[in-house]
Amino acid sequence: MHVLRKSFGYGISKKSFFFLNNFHLYSAAMRPSTLNLRHQQNHDVSRSFLREAYTTWNECSENNIVPEHKIKTLFGELKLFLHEDQVHDIIRTAKLIDKGCLSKHKNGITFGEFSVLLSDIRKLRYTSILNCHDASQTVEISQIDSRTSETRPSSGISSDEHNEPISGPEVFLGGSCNPTTWRADIAIPTLNLLGISFYNPQVSEWTPDLLELEHRAKEKARVLFFVMDSQTRSTAGAIEVAHIAGKNSKRLVLVLLPYKPQQKILNETLLADEYMDLSRNQLLLRQLMKRRGLPVLDNIPLALEYIKNVLSGGACREHPQNVATRLISVRRTYDRVADNSKSVINSVQCQKAMVALGYPPGITSTSVINQILTYFRAFGQQTYREKRFKPLSTLLTDKNNGAEIKSEENYFITFDEFCVLDSYLSVLHQDILETSCVSPIKGTNLQQPLIYLTDSSGRNNVQTVGLWIIIAYNGCL
Repeated sequence: MHVLRKSFGYGISKKSFFFLNNFHLYSAAMRPSTLNLRHQQNHDVSRSFLREAYTTWNECSENNIVPEHKIKTLFGELKLFLHEDQVHDIIRTAKLIDKGCLSKHKNGITFGEFSVLLSDIRKLRYTSILNCHDASQTVEISQIDSRTSETRPSSGISSDEHNEPISGPEVFLGGSCNPTTWRADIAIPTLNLLGISFYNPQVSEWTPDLLELEHRAKEKARVLFFVMDSQTRSTAGAIEVAHIAGKNSKRLVLVLLPYKPQQKILNETLLADEYMDLSRNQLLLRQLMKRRGLPVLDNIPLALEYIKNVLSGGACREHPQNVATRLISVRRTYDRVADNSKSVINSVQCQKAMVALGYPPGITSTSVINQILTYFRAFGQQTYREKRFKPLSTLLTDKNNGAEIKSEENYFITFDEFCVLDSYLSVLHQDILETSCVSPIKGTNLQQPLIYLTDSSGRNNVQTVGLWIIIAYNGCL
């Protein structure tokens, strides 16, 4: 406890301290480390994704590419709607990553590139069809008396089951707690006026037994509204926001209220170094949110209006500036492991590349990679026998200067196949996280090595929080 107090300052709240002191209990839940292909992984979602993507792509393809004028139609068939500027970004990026492929590829995208784009857009979940689907479910959600969600004594929350929202609140009010008053002063009156139900985790005396109640409310809420108030260091809140953004399974709205030089937090004046650290942490959070297309606002009233629009069926995410950014990362990673004299890589090189892209070792072993490729090629051959499409193995080698495909025991993997593997693992990893990754505020019973936070500089080192923000975010990518 002394080490934590020294690292983060004596202004740390009891809830934040409990969160950090037990970080080792749930750190493993952020990224599964041991996964068995047959027993623990459900590949049905990934295989269904791949089959649907391949079938749709072939219906729109011409000479083994989908030309630029058909890209909107291609994504539209899967209920994903792109703007013209996004289509131009895709074509521009496809040309940028082109490495000596056929010239006809200049005006379209291959199946591998399409699969990477599709899996990334699927992960971001910003399409209008999903917003419309969520809006249609609004009428099915029972309204909750928002008065049951206001601040209550801890004993009332933990013992009275009738106080817990049955069908879930519309908004979870997360972020900075005591001594901040933004909930009582602004958020709660506004939400009551708008008729929006909410759950308020702020209580006069916080106890660890409230974790389970908070977790259930957080899981049921339609919008997670987090405010990082400058009256606190928001240590636990910042890490939790990063984790939720990385998990990418909830509508998250964030307000960042900036710190000021020489301001006081709990009657303690911030030193210049700590002020810089806190400001950098907020900047890091802002960048992580923007990377996910999630909204970051600068004032609470504007955020509440935004939430009202979201609950009414409006868009809850911003469109990324370039939807094809993932393609660049995939190409660069492939080039790092590939021999410049060859246009293919082997299974071992592919495994290294997939780990570099952030996938856990349990789903990137050479045996798993070979099984995925075997399934993929078998599916392609099946569609060929049905005389529907060109054989998949031929399709992939045509796009990579005729690189020869070896036996299952000695796979040579082209860039287009590498893209297919990336999209498959992306869907698989996301499915694993959505079915097994718990909120860090709830925790898990897995025992992990203790994590010690030290302060070698002798000052309040909030800079360490930036590391935990990155760990929490990357833990669910």
